[in-house]
Amino acid sequence: ALTTWSERKLPSDASQTAISQIGKNGGACWEHVIDLANRTQTDAWINVPISASTDYVIQLATMLKNGLDLDLNIYVESSNEVWNTAPGFEQSQYNQAQAAALGIDQHQNHARRTVELAQIFENVFGPGSLNNRIRMVLCSHQPMLKWWVEPMLQYVDATFGPPSDF
Repeated sequence: ALTTWSERKLPSDASQTAISQIGKNGGACWEHVIDLANRTQTDAWINVPISASTDYVIQLATMLKNGLDLDLNIYVESSNEVWNTAPGFEQSQYNQAQAAALGIDQHQNHARRTVELAQIFENVFGPGSLNNRIRMVLCSHQPMLKWWVEPMLQYVDATFGPPSDF
């Protein structure tokens, strides 16, 4: 199921961990992420939930645009360890199911989602923001370079254009 903006963590939530009884996922609220980056004058690295709806991503990008200091960059990664099939990494199963529904493989879907996030963030932040203030992260861990990163970059190039555009 898609994660909606109303399901995100709020600063007023009793806990910044998962609260399944009220439909709240784990992870800290975005306001705390912005506050920490601003206070430390450190670029923000965020992991967008793999199941985040388009509206969720637009709302998140808008919050970052309006709240993060203008001189700070944002590194945007689709979820975290999407490649990891170990127990507890539900994002991997979500990615695989979504890929199957789209008729592509899991590597292609991860790359597709990263490009989709890039496009949404660029629409919010404006032309020229990608590879400047907004820096997309398409990654895997080093041992999987040949099996994940290379096929993802090839898919982006063949489907959307040069990966450097995203």
